[in-house]
Amino acid sequence: MKKKTDFLQPSILAVLSGALTVLGFAPFNFFFVPILTIAILGFTFEKSQSYSQAIWLGLMFGFGLFISGVSWIYISLTKYGGMGSGLAATIVVLFSAYLSIYIALTGGLFFFFRRLSRRVRLLIIFPALWTLAEISRAYMFTGFPWLSVGYSQVPSGPLIGFGPILGVFGVTFLTVIVAGIFLVIILEVWESKVRRFPTVIIGIPIVLVVLGKSLANIEWSLPTTHPPIKVALVQGNIPQLTKWNPNSVQKTLIHYKTLAQSNSADLVLLPETAFPIFFQNIPKKFLVSLVKPIKERSGNLLVGIPEIGNDGKYYNSVFSFGNSPEQIYRKKHLVPFGDYFPLHSLFFWFIENVDIPMSSFSPGNRQQSTIKIGQQEIGINICYEDVFGRVIINQLPKATILANFTNDAWWGKSLASRQHLQISQMRAIETARVMLRATNTGVTAIIDWQGKIIKAAPEFETQIIEERVAGREGNTPFSTFGNKTILMISIGIIGFGLYARTKRPNKVDNHL
Repeated sequence: MKKKTDFLQPSILAVLSGALTVLGFAPFNFFFVPILTIAILGFTFEKSQSYSQAIWLGLMFGFGLFISGVSWIYISLTKYGGMGSGLAATIVVLFSAYLSIYIALTGGLFFFFRRLSRRVRLLIIFPALWTLAEISRAYMFTGFPWLSVGYSQVPSGPLIGFGPILGVFGVTFLTVIVAGIFLVIILEVWESKVRRFPTVIIGIPIVLVVLGKSLANIEWSLPTTHPPIKVALVQGNIPQLTKWNPNSVQKTLIHYKTLAQSNSADLVLLPETAFPIFFQNIPKKFLVSLVKPIKERSGNLLVGIPEIGNDGKYYNSVFSFGNSPEQIYRKKHLVPFGDYFPLHSLFFWFIENVDIPMSSFSPGNRQQSTIKIGQQEIGINICYEDVFGRVIINQLPKATILANFTNDAWWGKSLASRQHLQISQMRAIETARVMLRATNTGVTAIIDWQGKIIKAAPEFETQIIEERVAGREGNTPFSTFGNKTILMISIGIIGFGLYARTKRPNKVDNHL
């Protein structure tokens, strides 16, 4: 009975800590919470007596994190996808369990290194394992890097200054280091071993914070010599339940036309699939009447429209119209079960139980260029693409301004849209570029090159936000090297750990 109780208590502690970690992300933004909760998880790993226990505790922490942090998927499946509540809940649980596997493996590998000293395990091995787990989650099965710990530092956490150098996963690495230091201090104070502290243990977080604040003040990019342009971002607020109704298409087209022409901006942005009809089916008279007044003032329009390519495939695209030549960007990184259905024979049951319009898209060319608008090069990304820093930097250093076109109405009134905004802020930080976000229901926003929100529209309201923005040029270290830097650091640490493990006796040694 005692063994069951001893196992139950850390399990409850792990799952609650995981759930509380969500408070570190938008819209709550308590950046210190993940430091505390990851320290708690590290404590449960430290006290684990077997591989199975460490793996289980990682699974519990992950489940608490993802079931509370991405449960908004349930809204899209039931309210907008037409799926039954029972099946939708099952899918959310299974998806959360899958995402938790990466943290579970972190626990198992942490136990594998138990021969090493506590300080080595908590201060370098644990951060490296956690970071590699997040990177793996970002790449496996097309990737789902949502709720990576580094996002909790956006936009004003003390470690965010490392974003332009190491990217979100590098900020994750440093956040977990601080959590490990916090845990080491607590444990050694508890064990009355304060006298054994090397000064460096206490000094590391202080140095990281000071350095992070200093790095945040570096101007990693410079304004171009071209004058700023006036932009207008249109939030049409078309209800998701009527967006794809054929009877509402004409009304939607007129609605966006009115909004697009009701400003004097140099560049107007309408959101992802703003026109819920294939480009080839839009009446030419409508396009002429839409673009003519914008072109007459030497302006340009960027608008999300699905299209049928010459190859007969469907694409989720952004078109440019106006004073500059017509150009097209096609979404490259598609959302499984949203933009397309993978492995039809395996997931036929899912397809039969959900109704997701426009879910047969094909990916665009991986090597697409920017869209040139006047003297600015606009780096386009559509919805989910901005979750992947590696996708965004493909258009740098050419891109002077970044623009994201999104329809987060799928997630209803949930945490999703604010979490997505926070992710876009990190992309602005990593690249030192202004990010323009044009969304259907929110959050439509203009983000400066330091990741701070200049203007934002209230969610679920029809709004237009306008501002003059300057293009920027130059490379950050992250836009040059991407995730390679932190990946090699983490792999190097694990390599060191493997070597050190062979040199240690086959026992646990908690101190240097």
